[in-house]
Amino acid sequence: MAGLSPLAGLQNRQVLATSLDVLDVGLEIWDEHDRLLLYNRKVNQLLGGFYTPALIGQPVQAVLRSQLARHLFPAAQGDEPAWLAHRLAARGASQTPQLLQLAGGQWVHLHESRNGQGGLVTGWVDVTELVHRRQVLEARNQLLARQSSTDSLTGVANRRRFDEALGSEWLRAARGATPLSLLMLDIDHFKPYNDHHGHPAGDECLRRVAVVMGLCVSRAGELVARYGGEEFAILLPGADVVHAAEIAQRCLDRLRQQALPHRASPSGPCVSLSIGVACTRPDGARAPDDLVLAADLALYRAKANGRARLEVAGPADWGQCSAVSR
Repeated sequence: MAGLSPLAGLQNRQVLATSLDVLDVGLEIWDEHDRLLLYNRKVNQLLGGFYTPALIGQPVQAVLRSQLARHLFPAAQGDEPAWLAHRLAARGASQTPQLLQLAGGQWVHLHESRNGQGGLVTGWVDVTELVHRRQVLEARNQLLARQSSTDSLTGVANRRRFDEALGSEWLRAARGATPLSLLMLDIDHFKPYNDHHGHPAGDECLRRVAVVMGLCVSRAGELVARYGGEEFAILLPGADVVHAAEIAQRCLDRLRQQALPHRASPSGPCVSLSIGVACTRPDGARAPDDLVLAADLALYRAKANGRARLEVAGPADWGQCSAVSR
């Protein structure tokens, strides 16, 4: 039977306790001095048999401290004093239920309301199934979001994610008057590689090159993306042209160290990259596409100059961008 204050008559106590014990909602009733008057069977089940008749008449601080000593609330562990202070301050102050996790892995909505005598009525509603459904839905949504922005073959960002990042980073750089750099990278003689080594080997080559690029960036916001086919892009927010060229050289060196055989390449025995580097401080005179075009022009020059090298976009490249924009 549920615990009950001796203030009520015996018959009324028995009727009330029996009625409350059949509810599927956990219930506590506290008096105007925040002393426990009553609890029902459901709340005791939720809290692992915590409540006993000896707790009737105990103040809320003592009850909560006993609950913390039993580790009934995982969120409180390691920060019990702050959790207790927040819990006491929030009692009866919120019109919306609080979501709490219990030690048994269950989740509850905690409803609290003051009654006409100044006491507090607390209801515990088990919402474990709803929380689990929400967690599954959120996990699925996160997976879909990752899939929609990730290249399925290489695992780096796809063209859609690159375009979004370029637009947002361009605006951020324009607001902060900071540089924005871009590398456009192309695997040299990739079609002959596929023809000679086979398409499965070509796919593995793309994956290996993507891993190398990922190892060459480390700053927050730097993004490696598959731009299309055997072409990749690395977006470098905040990087000036010197730092961008250093990243490009790092990509060349690390891929050279991999020594991936390319028996059909006229440029050398191993897989190599040609890289175009462009850097600008975004303003109203240029657009994000100009940065891509400038890096592309530098990339074409790297190919024309023998491949397996980098070239940095210069005034002539930016002049062509302006001509195209006009």
